Amino acid sequence: MSGVVLPGLARWWLGTLGLDTLGSAVFTVGYATAAFVVWYGWIRPIDFTGSAERRAEL
Repeated sequence: MSGVVLPGLARWWLGTLGLDTLGSAVFTVGYATAAFVVWYGWIRPIDFTGSAERRAEL
């Protein structure tokens, strides 16, 4: 959740200072980093190969 909230707050704050382009870049990098962390920590380690008995039949 903080991977979206913190970059969003930073984007809003930079936008109030008139730095809209920098705010958009900060939000994009922050959101992409959060997505990468979720993929690397939770999704990548999942083993989708199935059971050993099923592979032996093929």
